[in-house]
Amino acid sequence: MAYKIDEIDAQIIWLLQEDGRRTNVDISRKLGVSEATVRKRLDRLLSEGIIRVVGMVAPAQVGLPKEVVISLQVELTRLNEVAAKLSRMPEVRSLRYTTGDYDIMLIALFPSDEALLQFLTQRLAPIAGIKKTVTAHVLEAIKREEEWRLPLKGKSESCSD
Repeated sequence: MAYKIDEIDAQIIWLLQEDGRRTNVDISRKLGVSEATVRKRLDRLLSEGIIRVVGMVAPAQVGLPKEVVISLQVELTRLNEVAAKLSRMPEVRSLRYTTGDYDIMLIALFPSDEALLQFLTQRLAPIAGIKKTVTAHVLEAIKREEEWRLPLKGKSESCSD
């Protein structure tokens, strides 16, 4: 049975999403609960797989300023095979099965347009099972996945409102 989070769990998550290096003591002060409560809840959130601690890379800062979204139509009998190949490619940042006109959508990062062209023509095109691709160059990311915050009851922007 999945662990159901309550409002205190949600606020702990929100504060960590705001600053992943925030201490348990700081969280406990902000929420008005004991540090032991925060520690126990964090242990449970981590062990249940509700949250995980990761370092987020700023792609442009490490030489990968070109971000693209690639939508693929795939032979459905080869969907898992194609997805497995794509997931092993270091350029692929995220990979999703989708409904609608396309079966897979991925986000990939490149150092240049030349590297993108090489990826499309030499790495993607030869994969058996891909019927069609549509590539969209991301001009500017307004909100990234890592900027999403867990919605809190009665809070629209922050837990310190």
